[in-house]
Amino acid sequence: MDLLKPINVGPVRIDAPVILAPMTGVTDLPFRRIVKRYGAGLTVSEMIASQAMIRETRQSLQKSLWDPTEEPVSDAYVALEIHYRRSAEARLKTVYPVWFMVTHCGPTMYDLQPGRDVKASELTIPYAGRLLAVGGHIHDYGREVRLENVTRNENIATLKTVLDADGRFVSLPTIIFPPRGAYRFKIGDVVKVTAVYDNPTGQKLPKAAMGVAVGYFLPDNGQAIAKLKLEPRIRFRR
Repeated sequence: MDLLKPINVGPVRIDAPVILAPMTGVTDLPFRRIVKRYGAGLTVSEMIASQAMIRETRQSLQKSLWDPTEEPVSDAYVALEIHYRRSAEARLKTVYPVWFMVTHCGPTMYDLQPGRDVKASELTIPYAGRLLAVGGHIHDYGREVRLENVTRNENIATLKTVLDADGRFVSLPTIIFPPRGAYRFKIGDVVKVTAVYDNPTGQKLPKAAMGVAVGYFLPDNGQAIAKLKLEPRIRFRR
């Protein structure tokens, strides 16, 4: 008999009713990954100061990174009105999340083939701007997530995994570009994302692989990209 029964939070059913509360300086991304791996049903990120997010500080960007293993995930859009006094020369900027999947717009999970398995997809950048940070997600036996600019033949970021002795996933680094060294995209740039695995089991592992690069994008023309803004809503998926 199960000692802990599932609970519902709004429309979401949490089968393992163990919830990690938000704790500043504690519930960062690596910690949440560990807690999720040990069976927590729901994890919550650190609380982020709004002014730090506006200034694009390194810590605020790191705190706001999200991992696809933290499911169920809420696509909740929150509008904030911030009363903020700034100097005359300061300019407020809107930063947008970007998502590069090796399955393009298809299902996030795919079958992992035995031995070396490389999967990639390409997309065309529709807006000019700067990439401020890059993180990612990959599963067990994953070796790296790579993001490249095919148009300019440039490597944007290569994220090498840390695995345990059995090849199980432990961590993936996050790259924060310096303010004056953020990677610049031009309209029409073709970007390629690649996930590399080395599956030692000798068997195909159904729906065992995933490859995503995520980051934060500061557009040159904020008005153009703002037209993509979605109406506030809450939607959950598993």
